[in-house]
Amino acid sequence: MGTYCAHTRQFLIGNEAKEIKENWKSVKIAEDLYLSHCLSLSVQKAEDLSGKEWHLLGIAIQTDKEKPDPLTQIGTSLTDGVKEIYKSWTGRWILVGNNEIHIDCSGSLGCFYTKINGERWISSSLAILQEIGSLSPRPDTLKYESGIEWYPLPMSRFKGVDKLLPSQFLNLKTFNPEQRALPKPISGLSYNEILEKITEKLKFSLLNVSNSGKRIFLPLTAGHDSRLLLAAVQYAGIKVETVTTAYPKIAYSDFSLPFKLSKAAGYNHKYIRKSKFSKDNEELYDYHNARNTDHIHKIWFSHGQYDFFKKNDVILRGGIFEVARCFYWKKMDSNLSIESIFKAWRRVKYDHESFHVRALTEWVKWVKQTPTEGLDWRDRFYLEQRVGGWLSSGEQALDLTDTERLHIINCHDLISLLLSIPVEKRRTSEHHVDLINKMYPSLLLYPFNRPDPRFKKLQKKISRISKMPLYDIYKKLKKVSIQ
Repeated sequence: MGTYCAHTRQFLIGNEAKEIKENWKSVKIAEDLYLSHCLSLSVQKAEDLSGKEWHLLGIAIQTDKEKPDPLTQIGTSLTDGVKEIYKSWTGRWILVGNNEIHIDCSGSLGCFYTKINGERWISSSLAILQEIGSLSPRPDTLKYESGIEWYPLPMSRFKGVDKLLPSQFLNLKTFNPEQRALPKPISGLSYNEILEKITEKLKFSLLNVSNSGKRIFLPLTAGHDSRLLLAAVQYAGIKVETVTTAYPKIAYSDFSLPFKLSKAAGYNHKYIRKSKFSKDNEELYDYHNARNTDHIHKIWFSHGQYDFFKKNDVILRGGIFEVARCFYWKKMDSNLSIESIFKAWRRVKYDHESFHVRALTEWVKWVKQTPTEGLDWRDRFYLEQRVGGWLSSGEQALDLTDTERLHIINCHDLISLLLSIPVEKRRTSEHHVDLINKMYPSLLLYPFNRPDPRFKKLQKKISRISKMPLYDIYKKLKKVSIQ
């Protein structure tokens, strides 16, 4: 088993410096605010044209080949323009400056904030806030594959601690969230123009990732998203290794197809099997994320499957694509309401006094106050709740591994382009197929999510038996029992 340490890659901002562990450092970022952070978390500084200082936490990557890298871009921008320039960044990052905190497009690097004894505290880690404030968790608990597997934003597991939504930035003077723009469809572009822009942005951002010189891994399944990324890395001509992580009841196609896909693209593929279960790792996982998530990553981490990776390895993920695939359109009504949200979770009892209902009521209220023209509320739910809540919590837990996980589509401009694709194409993933066809069409020779052929044979047998007279079925069963 690997050696892991709680609070890896986390940060804390507050009225005093708090170096949580020996491998932490602190820096003054305002007259009465200090940034304390783990040394494994990248922290860079830039000054804008107005003379304001900004601290960039995490990894930000430029997707626009006509624009400079993020730090240079800050240096050539006026203060008021900073919230516009980062629309072309992908990655997992937080930007602090001008008495404001801005998060990446989906909030994949989460930002919790609260007041403890009248003092302002902001962190990527609920566990750290719990430690310094002796906070008590809500009685509601999460369980993997049991319905709503996250604590709905803007609330959190701890009373009085909120989390920034992707549609918000934090004003540090008032200590209140303020509205910021969400991705929305762009008018006036043809379908082919959209595909071309997405293709070039993917290529440029992947080249920028590759320029870091770090090892890059691409998890592969039999689905659309990871195959699109495989086509993109081949198109960009960058070096990666593909992997599939074993999980309970793994689908036949997820086990068998990635080897073939990787070979077709010219890459090596590894299948990461379970090691011996570690109770210590399971408890460390829960402690590090303050039980803010119960994810399959917990199974992988506690069985040593993340030991395969090394510090600073880059893991390219295919998450967030679903925001433009109408993920919740069949599960929820077009009219925004709490009742419609809960239609997607039939196993979750609707209780108007429950934490989930109260938290989602706050979110619905915020959505009605801050509508985004052209953005369906169900797609916004996916971005702000499924990604900003569920995915973000899982990524924070995996900071334990000291790897860099990047959802390459996590960019305002890229998501806007995806949302500009006609709905009928988005709902069927036709745009995925067309993008793969543009970048590496050979990957389309293999089916998506092919069912286990053994089930097909079984279905045929069942179908034949169902048409037989009962007496014939009885004779066959009797013959089998005698044998």
